[in-house]
Amino acid sequence: MADIGVPFTLTTPGGTVNFNDDSADQIYIMSITGLGGASIRAPIDDVPFGHGGIVHRFWKGPRHLVIDGVFLILSTKKMDNIVVIRNTFEQTLKTALESILQADGTLTWTPQGQSARSLTVRHDVQLEFSHEQNWLVEAFSFGLVAANPDWA
Repeated sequence: MADIGVPFTLTTPGGTVNFNDDSADQIYIMSITGLGGASIRAPIDDVPFGHGGIVHRFWKGPRHLVIDGVFLILSTKKMDNIVVIRNTFEQTLKTALESILQADGTLTWTPQGQSARSLTVRHDVQLEFSHEQNWLVEAFSFGLVAANPDWA
């Protein structure tokens, strides 16, 4: 399981987004799928005119990540202020992700007790927002893909 409680940074031509940075107001990652391992490309053909299959050499595929989180706002309880902060966070994420549709970005993090890791990524699953808990929390979800499935 990925160590998602640590700070993550997405560096893009459209700006840098810091996740889980321990500030009063933060873009907080709740889950990441795909960080634990790359997909497997497993080419297998049926044996012609016989039982069984021909198992070819397997390879790692690109690494697909889906990041789900919330805007964690603790600096104020006034809804008007919360909405302004949410709107700023939304625009920050949108600008950064749109800038890596045709250019590379870098996702970096350091799991506790280990060395820093990074993936070169592009934005491949649209950014979505949803309000939860009677509009008290705004959640987000988006996808990234790393052509090279191995982190540096």
